Amino acid sequence: MTEPQLEGNGLSLRVPALTTAAVYQLSGKQMASRLFSKADIKTVAALLDIAQMACNASDAREQAVREERERLLHDLNATVGAKLRRLADDLPEAQHREATEEALQALDTTVKLSLQDDPFSLQAHLQAWQTETAHRTAAAAVQLDWQVADGLEQGELAPKQAVELTQFLREAVTNALKHAQPSRLIVRFAREAGSLQVSISNDGKIQPPETWQAGTGMGGMAARIRTLHGELHIQHLVQQGYVRLDAAIPLLGAA
Repeated sequence: MTEPQLEGNGLSLRVPALTTAAVYQLSGKQMASRLFSKADIKTVAALLDIAQMACNASDAREQAVREERERLLHDLNATVGAKLRRLADDLPEAQHREATEEALQALDTTVKLSLQDDPFSLQAHLQAWQTETAHRTAAAAVQLDWQVADGLEQGELAPKQAVELTQFLREAVTNALKHAQPSRLIVRFAREAGSLQVSISNDGKIQPPETWQAGTGMGGMAARIRTLHGELHIQHLVQQGYVRLDAAIPLLGAA
C-alpha cells in the first residue's frame, strides 16, 4: 500500500507509513455520519508528499555529513601519518622511534574503527589483540599468557568500545613492558554480569601502586574506561608477586 485509502465507505482511513510496510488506520463516526471522505484522501496524500520530501532531505544531509566525516578522517590519517613517518625516520633514539610508531599505529586504528557505525565482533577483536600483543611480547622476550573465558564468542562491541579498548590494551602492555620489565605478562578476558572483564598482570619490578608517578599513563587508561561507563582498579598482589589491572565495561545488549 503506497496511497491513502478509504474503507467502509468512509468509516476508516488507511494511511501508509513512510519508512516501513506498516499501515495506520483511523476510524470513527461523527454525529452518526461517516468521518472520512475523498477530500481527506487528497489532504493526507499531500501531507505524505511533504513528509516524504522532508525525510529525503534529512537522509541526504545525513549522507553528506557521513561522507564529509570519512573524507576528513582519511585526510587526517594521510597528512598526520606522513608527518609522523618522516619524524620517526629522523629520530636518533630507538625509544623515540618506537613511541612514534605506536602513535602511527594508534592513529591508523582509530581512523579505521571510527569509520564504522555497526557493532564489531568481539571475537575478531580478541584475535587481533592477541596477535598484536604476542608480537610485542615476543620482541621483548616476555612470555605471554593469553586467556579468554568461554561465553565471549557471540559478544559485540560498539565502535567507540573497540577504539577505546584497543588503545587501553595497547597502553597497558606498553606500560608493563617499559616500566616493569617483566618475564611474564598475563591477559585475561571474561564475561560477568553483562560486563566484559579485562585483567592485565605482570611479574616485573613490583612497586606499590600508590607510589606510581603520573607519567605511567594510568590517568589516560582510567579515562578511557570511564568514557565506556566502566571501572578500572589496580591490585598489588604481593604474595603472588604481581601487579594487576582490572577493567570492566558493559557489553552491548547486556541487561
